[in-house]
Amino acid sequence: DELPKEWTGKFGVVFSNSFDHSMDPQRTASEWIRIVRPGGILIVLWAEAEPTEADPLGDLSEDYLLGLFRLRKLNIPFQKSVCGYKEMFLIRD
Repeated sequence: DELPKEWTGKFGVVFSNSFDHSMDPQRTASEWIRIVRPGGILIVLWAEAEPTEADPLGDLSEDYLLGLFRLRKLNIPFQKSVCGYKEMFLIRD
């Protein structure tokens, strides 16, 4: 949840399939948005599962994530994950 300050706006793509591990989802989202450069893409994968100790953010929804990240969603077809993950591609305008 605390990425290096020098990473601000440095990345064209940020990918994660571990958002459900966050202990502070607002801070995590803010940090990921901060490090994506304008025009960059944030790819978030998540599983719709019950919360656990290791994955405290169970039962995530696309609406929740869109509200949290406040970035424009891109409608990019994605090959269905064999692990059952859902995915969302977001762009930082």
